[in-house]
Amino acid sequence: MDLSIVSVINILCFSSVAILLLYCIANNLGTPLGKSIKRPFVLAILLILMIRLFLPLEFPCQQNLYITKAYPDLYVSFIYATISYAGKEYSLPLITAAVSVIGSIICLGRLLLFFLATIQSINRCAPAENPVITELVNTITYDLGCKKCFRIVKNPNRTTPYLFGFRKPVIVLPDIQLSETEWYYILKHEIYHYYNKDLWLRFVCELLQIIYWWNPFIYILRNQIIKFQEFYADMAVVQCSSKLQQLEYMQCLIKIVKQLPVKTDNRVAAFHSNAKIQKRIAALLNFSETAPPNQRQRSAGSALAVILMICTLFLPNLFILEPCGEIPEEVLGDAVIINKDNGHLVLREDGRYDIYVDNEYFSTVTTIFDDTLPIMNTKGEIIQ
Repeated sequence: MDLSIVSVINILCFSSVAILLLYCIANNLGTPLGKSIKRPFVLAILLILMIRLFLPLEFPCQQNLYITKAYPDLYVSFIYATISYAGKEYSLPLITAAVSVIGSIICLGRLLLFFLATIQSINRCAPAENPVITELVNTITYDLGCKKCFRIVKNPNRTTPYLFGFRKPVIVLPDIQLSETEWYYILKHEIYHYYNKDLWLRFVCELLQIIYWWNPFIYILRNQIIKFQEFYADMAVVQCSSKLQQLEYMQCLIKIVKQLPVKTDNRVAAFHSNAKIQKRIAALLNFSETAPPNQRQRSAGSALAVILMICTLFLPNLFILEPCGEIPEEVLGDAVIINKDNGHLVLREDGRYDIYVDNEYFSTVTTIFDDTLPIMNTKGEIIQ
């Protein structure tokens, strides 16, 4: 397994397509298309996508797909580019790597400060000494089969309900007056997030954002994950409910969002803004009022699911997009050109290849970089 610029570019290309497809699904959750794609499938795709972004490696079993247009020119221009400063030449790839690392350190620091500030804010909150809320939490956890004990606190500031913590979860509630039914809706929504391990998925996404802070598609992915989680939590609250109860829940969402401060951090709060609440309510209305998907809609959903699987599971693990083209002479300098006229490969017992130029050993590689080079075994016999 190798890590290279090409392998990173390969994963970024396929993952970007997958993220755009997830964006289409997330914005159609209440439609027949959204109904045809189930939560376990979406969760599996998200996990596979995140794992490959964390491990953008090139595997020995992958086949090279050589790109001869545009990509080679861009690749060579970047790899061999330099920046002059104070009479010295600096490699652009090294500068890019340094900026990326510095940016990641800054993002990590911001995330740690956010966690510390949130913990301090929670510690300043008073316990929610309300027997109704305590009883509701016990009822909901029993119904969900969740044995975890939740610490319930009330924030006197203008805040929104949110869940925080992995081992010792805390539900932070606004210090406002709600009916018992409204508290039930809010608490069930937050407990469902914990029950479904939503906090872990968001945390992993935050780590991805630290690594790929320069990639706009990662921010799109994060927003779509939040949309999926909020929609499925909303559906858990209203499932098996009457139309009247569904309307009550939507009215509860509107009532909560009116308590919002001007700016709310969406890393903890589900009720980020009025616009997002409107989209959630629209999705719930569409889901409840839309008929089950017909055969054509199910086929469209299946086709989209297949494309998602290809982009996340098959293509990134089967193929590597390799730039293939001539390197400009001004870039070559003293570089050695290897072709079928002066070089050949020797297949070693460990599966790697020794490169020979003019019958002299030059280097060892794990993959064949030129299909035109003759391949020999250790006995000197041509095998390809």
